[in-house]
Amino acid sequence: MTTESVIASYVDAHHAEQIDFLRQIVRVPSDTPPGNNNPPAEKAAALLRAKGYVVERFAVPDDRVRDYGMVSVTNLIVRHTFGSGGPTIALNAHGDVVPPGDGWSFDPYGGEVKDGRMYGRGVAVSKSDIASFTFALDDPAWQARILERGVAVRSRLFALPYGDQGLLLTRALYRSAGGFHSLPLMEDVDLLRRLPHPVVLAPVARTSAGRWRSDGWWARSARNLTLLALWRAGVSEARLATLYDRSHRAAPSPPPTAPPGA
Repeated sequence: MTTESVIASYVDAHHAEQIDFLRQIVRVPSDTPPGNNNPPAEKAAALLRAKGYVVERFAVPDDRVRDYGMVSVTNLIVRHTFGSGGPTIALNAHGDVVPPGDGWSFDPYGGEVKDGRMYGRGVAVSKSDIASFTFALDDPAWQARILERGVAVRSRLFALPYGDQGLLLTRALYRSAGGFHSLPLMEDVDLLRRLPHPVVLAPVARTSAGRWRSDGWWARSARNLTLLALWRAGVSEARLATLYDRSHRAAPSPPPTAPPGA
């Protein structure tokens, strides 16, 4: 396959997900004036974190914001390394938009899709950039394909799908199994241990590869298998959760404020 065909296939496969990402940003007003841009920044940060990215926040000082006649501004930075020795590329977008004005036949903050087009303020500028840049980072790496095959083997042979693969069960079965126990970690595996042998369905549940890319494809998988083995050996969920959290805290903490002029 050519690079172009791989990219085209990826875009097609994730089109609905990208549309929903953009719609959620559009639904948080960011008109300037008045320039209250913290709420849309927090929404974007939450969506990025849900995809597995580490989001750095840089809150612009209030006096600096007021000098520009605005209410609040928080800059977000997401870093991603594709390899070593190559160029550093910055993808830049802003989340604020001019007020929608009059004459709309759609809710400018609704993100409604009709006849293949989304209608809303920021759909064609700025906010669409944020969505496009975000999904440009979810590269179709060959390592992900290998891990997918490993997951399929684990699910079918050992009856052990994880929660992010999408668990479908009736309310009666869920209740008869006792539901999810209040555990800090391994709650999905604990539930599966109390259920009949699962059936793996053909539809695909897509999960962001952000954590695997940032932690290392094989390092993260090895850590997950180690935690599972420790859990089966009787190590408490609280202890495992501590080990899990430590691996995430290894990432550097962002500075508390933005540099002047950011």
